[in-house]
Amino acid sequence: MDRELAPLRVLERPQVAAAVLAALLLHDRHARRRAARLDRELQAARAALTAQRAQAAELTRRLHVEARTDPLTGLGNRRRWSEQLMLELERARRSGDGLAVAVLDLDRFKQVNDRDGHAAGDELLQQVATHFASSVRSIDVLARLGGEEFGIAVPQATREAAAQVVERVRTGLPSGVTCSAGLAVWDGRESAASLQGRADAALYRAKSAGRDRLVVD
Repeated sequence: MDRELAPLRVLERPQVAAAVLAALLLHDRHARRRAARLDRELQAARAALTAQRAQAAELTRRLHVEARTDPLTGLGNRRRWSEQLMLELERARRSGDGLAVAVLDLDRFKQVNDRDGHAAGDELLQQVATHFASSVRSIDVLARLGGEEFGIAVPQATREAAAQVVERVRTGLPSGVTCSAGLAVWDGRESAASLQGRADAALYRAKSAGRDRLVVD
C-alpha cells in the first residue's frame, strides 16, 4: 500500500509539482511552436504548388495560342481557321443566321518577292494583315491560310452585307497592291470543306477574269 501511494506523496511536494508543471508547459510550448512551424511550411508548400499550377496553365495557354497563330502577321493560322470555321458553321446551323466565307489572295505577290526580296514581301504581308484586321467586323473571323492567301468568315450577314465586308477588306491596300477574292454563302446544309471549296473556286474565277475583283458564288 505504501508503495502505491509513493507517487502521490511526491506530487504533494510543492517544488516537485511546480517542476512537473513547468516541464509540461515547456513541452506544450514546444509542441505549439512545432505545430506553427509545420503549418507555415504547409502554407508555403501550398502557395508554391498554386504558383506552379498557374505557371503551367499559363504555359499551356500560350502554347495553345502560338500553335494557332501565324508568327509573321499575328493572325490566326490555318489550324485556327479550321477550328473557328467549324464553330461558326455550328452556330449558324443552330441560329439559322447567315454565314459566308471569303478567300482572298494578293495579286502578283511573287513579283514583289522576286523584285524586292522576301523581307519586303514579309513587310507587305504584315501591312496587308493590319489593314484586313482593321476592316473586318468584330464578329468576323480572319486568318492567314498560307503564303499570300487569307480567309474571312462573315457570320450573321446577308449575301449583300457579306460582299460589302469583303470588298471593304479587299480595297484600300498599299499603293500598287491589288487583291482578288472569292465569296461563297452557306446553303444551310453543306460542310465547311464544301463551303470553302466554293469560295476557292470563286477566287479562281476572279483571278481568271483579270484579278483585282470580288466574285460571289
